[in-house]
Amino acid sequence: MKQTDSFKLIGFPKDAYDDVRKGSALYINDHNTNTVIPGYCIEAQYKTSVGYLLVTSFDCPFEESNVFILLDLNYRVLAKKYLQMWYETFLLKAHWSVSDTKLMLHYQGNLNYSLTIKPKILGRGYKLVLQKEAATLVYDASSTPSAH
Repeated sequence: MKQTDSFKLIGFPKDAYDDVRKGSALYINDHNTNTVIPGYCIEAQYKTSVGYLLVTSFDCPFEESNVFILLDLNYRVLAKKYLQMWYETFLLKAHWSVSDTKLMLHYQGNLNYSLTIKPKILGRGYKLVLQKEAATLVYDASSTPSAH
């Protein structure tokens, strides 16, 4: 995985919260991709051998959640995974690539997850597998370029 900064979201005004839930328009290099994805802010974006992996949020610091979206090279959604729980917040502090198909995510406190891109059974499409990692995983901000 290689980090990129080509994408941006164009959404609805923040006071139109119900509309934001429907999604935001995805742009690459200021061109509309004609794709709508969940979220209001892009927290991370990576180019992979499959396509693109985006991490979005809804910009809500008290009940923040993330959506992980895998896109093909034509910007079509291949897979989505949500990290959200009622009355919980998941503030992404850092992220780093471990391989072309695995991303590590460090959240507030000592909360860590891995996100892996895996082919579905019989090779028909892809799925995103989110797994909570041990709290003993050490995050060093000085060695990780993608710290928030």
